[in-house]
Amino acid sequence: MKEIKRINTISLALVSGMIHSIIVAIFGLIMLIIPAVASMISLAAVHSEMAGLFAYMVGYGLVMGIFIWVIAVIISFAVGFVFGGLFGIIYNFVASKIGGVKVELKDVQA
Repeated sequence: MKEIKRINTISLALVSGMIHSIIVAIFGLIMLIIPAVASMISLAAVHSEMAGLFAYMVGYGLVMGIFIWVIAVIISFAVGFVFGGLFGIIYNFVASKIGGVKVELKDVQA
């Protein structure tokens, strides 16, 4: 048995931030694509005199959606970084008082 006595707080914060931002990026893209496809389908059904205005609104919405997606990915990295860092600080404090997490590791041939 090995014991994790201390965690590098910055390393944990970076990994946590990246995991959060990757999850938000993936689900954000899905949430961005679904309304865009639905808008394109409804654009095909619109009368020709309204199609130009509708296409403009769909395009503007898509640009704003991409902008919001980028901002959400950046914010999620920051939030994940902060909470990962806080977790590392709290873990290091608790592990110094009561002991760290015990793990069983196995050596393998490369």
